[in-house]
Amino acid sequence: RSPRGSDRDGAALDPPAPPAAYASSPDRNPPSVEATGPDQLYYSRRPRDTGYKPYRGRADSTYVELGRLRPDPDSDPAVLEKRAKAERVKIFSKNLRAINRHDMAAAPRRAPAPVADERREPSKFEKAKEYAAKVPKPKPRPAPPRAAAPADADGAAPDGPDSGAGEDDPLAALEQRHLDQKERAQQIRAQMGL
Repeated sequence: RSPRGSDRDGAALDPPAPPAAYASSPDRNPPSVEATGPDQLYYSRRPRDTGYKPYRGRADSTYVELGRLRPDPDSDPAVLEKRAKAERVKIFSKNLRAINRHDMAAAPRRAPAPVADERREPSKFEKAKEYAAKVPKPKPRPAPPRAAAPADADGAAPDGPDSGAGEDDPLAALEQRHLDQKERAQQIRAQMGL
């Protein structure tokens, strides 16, 4: 950085001149000393004149509008008329309910109307349900015959006819197959020494 009052080459700089508008402003103090050096000021340090007037203890009597209050509903005749009308309607409906309640209690109970035994036309859903009840259920297809599985390494055919399970009971066949596979797994573990 260059020292104050000189540029990079070390030559002395003149302080910039104040703007013309600033220097000719009437509310500013005139410069007391002509600024010639870098330490000179363009204006004096004396206090400036201001437009401030201290409070003297008297209230200002000028009118200031701060805002408006909401309208008073009790003073508006239209609002009062609406309220009176609503109150009359409430009283009328209360009296009418009391009269109707008294008339209903005094009147004999009517028997429920007999149910008409007319046959109505069934809906689409009812027609579909009736049709579905009449349609025979489809029969399951017969299972295709299974080819005999080739014999395993130990000579046992797990799904063969000599496995003990008939073709009639698939659950029993599955159980027998599970037992055969479990037995075979035991044999493999025994051979491997596990």
